[in-house]
Amino acid sequence: MATEDEDIMRCLSPWLLRAEEVSGADARVAYYLRVKAMQEGLRLGATGDPRGRGGPRCAGVLKALMGTLESDKGRAGLQGAAADGAHVAQFASKVFERADARVRAVRESQVCVCGAEA
Repeated sequence: MATEDEDIMRCLSPWLLRAEEVSGADARVAYYLRVKAMQEGLRLGATGDPRGRGGPRCAGVLKALMGTLESDKGRAGLQGAAADGAHVAQFASKVFERADARVRAVRESQVCVCGAEA
């Protein structure tokens, strides 16, 4: 059975993995992905609250994440909540547009192959 510590880390890992993936392409988006991981960790009680939720591993990860967020502030080019929110939304839109274009290209190639075989 998974411990509370493992459950919390499993919830944080998608945000942290995506942040690593996009950090080279867009530091501001990576920063906000890490912010989301921090928010989730705090929401889940990963700081070891009095109810016993979370553990030392999660607390260590959040402490390191806090340091990373502080050091990344300058590199992320933050411009304020409204501008940053629009930037993140535009980045996400571009990602979905590229994914949609790839799916459509695959579907079109499958139609052509099926049509050629008929």
